[in-house]
Amino acid sequence: MKGFHFIPFFLLVIFINLNFSQEATTPKSTVLVMPFDQYINYPFYNDMLRESLITGLLEKNFNPVLDPESWEIVLEKDYEFTNLSTNQADTIALISGADLVIFGFNSDFSTTRSGTLSTTTKHTRPVLIKVYDRKKRSLVLYERITLEANWGLLNNKLTLNQIGTKIAQQLKNQGY
Repeated sequence: MKGFHFIPFFLLVIFINLNFSQEATTPKSTVLVMPFDQYINYPFYNDMLRESLITGLLEKNFNPVLDPESWEIVLEKDYEFTNLSTNQADTIALISGADLVIFGFNSDFSTTRSGTLSTTTKHTRPVLIKVYDRKKRSLVLYERITLEANWGLLNNKLTLNQIGTKIAQQLKNQGY
């Protein structure tokens, strides 16, 4: 009887071991996060949105490009980093060796939503985030982030740290 119980336990241990070893060998996606503020110079430490994205990517086991050598090559292109075209994002991904390039900008974009009894609510979405995939040669994420949303009595506020985690989780959900 002891041998009978030992075999399922032994198989369970082997199965768990194989799953952990597969996760450990899965390559992390390399991500280059461009600055979101056009008035900040390299190394972009004052760009809080960029720092939030890098933190969120690190939490979700991505590999952000932070080394100065890669950034020297990228900076030589002299692109407007907050408003890249897909061709420019592709060039940056190729020269930096990144799998994904995250870029976008802050703006004062807002819309109004009609409420009851002729009331309107301002709906502000100031952050635009785009993610370019070098292998697919296209944008895989294009999202305007809502920092504060009011739906009736419910009020939802999003912090900078939550933005980084949200985008990283969306990329994980897409299989990166």
